Amino acid sequence: MPGRRNPRARWVLPEVIDPPERLCFQIEVPNDIHHIAAFKGALYTLTSAISWGDDINHTAKDVAAVWSEIYDNIRACTDTPIETENDCIDYLPNSENITFAPQDPFSQPGLIPDGYVQPPFFVLGEPNLIEQLLGLKKGDVLTGFFGFPVLTPALGQGLARFRVHVRGTGVVELHFLKIPLGGMVLITEDDNILSANIVSLYKDPVSLPLELITEIVVEIEFKEPGNHHIDVSFLARFNDELTFFTYGGGLRSVVLCGFDNMGIDTSIEIEDEGMKLRINPDDPCIIQNECSPGVWENWYDPRQCITGGASQQPPGGDISVGDCREYDIVLQGNGKYILPVALNDGYKIIVTLASGGWNDGGVTWHCPNGFTYLLGGCANATPAQAGDPLQSVNHMRLVAEYDGNFVDAFNSTITIVPGTGATNLTFQANDSDISNNSGSVSFHVQVCNPATETFVHVFDFTTDDHDWTAVVTGGVPLGEHVPGLGWRSVQYNPDPQGALIVERAFSQRAITRYVVEYYRQNDTLASGNTHSFFSLIGAVVQEDHVMPIDAGNHVEDWTTSVSADIIHFNHRIGVATPQGVVLSKVTVYGTGSDPF
Repeated sequence: MPGRRNPRARWVLPEVIDPPERLCFQIEVPNDIHHIAAFKGALYTLTSAISWGDDINHTAKDVAAVWSEIYDNIRACTDTPIETENDCIDYLPNSENITFAPQDPFSQPGLIPDGYVQPPFFVLGEPNLIEQLLGLKKGDVLTGFFGFPVLTPALGQGLARFRVHVRGTGVVELHFLKIPLGGMVLITEDDNILSANIVSLYKDPVSLPLELITEIVVEIEFKEPGNHHIDVSFLARFNDELTFFTYGGGLRSVVLCGFDNMGIDTSIEIEDEGMKLRINPDDPCIIQNECSPGVWENWYDPRQCITGGASQQPPGGDISVGDCREYDIVLQGNGKYILPVALNDGYKIIVTLASGGWNDGGVTWHCPNGFTYLLGGCANATPAQAGDPLQSVNHMRLVAEYDGNFVDAFNSTITIVPGTGATNLTFQANDSDISNNSGSVSFHVQVCNPATETFVHVFDFTTDDHDWTAVVTGGVPLGEHVPGLGWRSVQYNPDPQGALIVERAFSQRAITRYVVEYYRQNDTLASGNTHSFFSLIGAVVQEDHVMPIDAGNHVEDWTTSVSADIIHFNHRIGVATPQGVVLSKVTVYGTGSDPF
């Protein structure tokens, strides 16, 4: 079956593009309107360049033009048993039985209705190479991404739409055009909301093999005589992919099969009666229909088609060690989202699957990476603007704030820096003023409280100095390392006195316990000193523990909770003997990897 994985075969290009001779074939087509439609539809594929093979001269375009002329001249034989009223007749979009609103692309080609930024419809001229490859033809009526109503005055204009008027019984074929990143159409018959049918005009621009089908046909049959009409409104397509909003499509022709007098009925204007649609003035995401004059009811909410999104969740408490929580988040452009769990040092916040689009109160839309949202894709980075909270990333990029600092949050991993302590994390757009923003982005978040890594490091100074250093005062290092003994005090004048002041720097860690083993010759202090101490020194906090000065061996054990990057030992003694104080061992406990 032809499809994305099995594309339809293409016809071999003829050696002569337009031979002067023609052959006449006479075939019998079953006397049924569906058979007739299928027969003509099969012939119609020959009028598309994409049905023919490729070459560097783009010969397929010229071959398709030959078959377009042949197709336009197809007529039923005079002696055929098919009655005239059962024949099928093609009508181009400029036919009198097709009317457009809120702008007619033929009589009002440059009109931009209130609430629109471009004309809702346009008529394709001579197609360029890309348009030919997309299967588009001269005369096609199209609406694109910028043809969608975006401003408040559009509420009174309604959606881009057209109406087909017919009289009698028969089948109407609507020949729609799918375009890359197109949207959808809503089709109703005779204002009957129960007849509503939604058809996708979305063509995937990146699928492999390329999606070749451009024209799709929707058939509608009227079995009762009288005047009938078909209303077609163009809708946006929403999903949970990166291109979460797509819009557009087109009309090539309308084919009437089996109607009397060609089925034309133009007695009703599309602006006057019929199923009128508008955007809900209180909620621009909802489409309403007018059930009676001046009475509007909600009819279609595309947000119901988006899965996985969630608004602000209630508080979620703490995460156990080694566990993770996951959230699917929809963040409005003018809002903030706070993670519903408490965070702490070392927690990891992993952001993935960021998609969608938002704007900063102007015309330009942005993807969550801060690139411009254009034609259904993300192109051209927008540098940070003055006042944006994080100047190192793009304007309107997804960012997060914790402990007063902003960090990049677009598809990234955020680790709470050690020493932060308990904190919250909030997501928002990188914009100096989010109050006038609109649109939204969605993303997935995994929050993990990693299993706490701990370390124990033993400094045995009888074997090595372990990169501790003696503090120098007056050009004198106040300590000496002696293998087999440890760090010992040195004579320090003018008292005279003995002093041992040594320390060790390291990468910041949370220290939870330390044990210090040392010896003092006596309990006298140097002149001007009231105590000796062991210190943990950090960027914010310094913790000093006063140590005993009694003569003899000491083992001091303390528990604590201090983020530090320097360990400091400071003892002075009122004797000048070389071994007045000896530091033999220090054991340090903490969280994280061993920094020593």
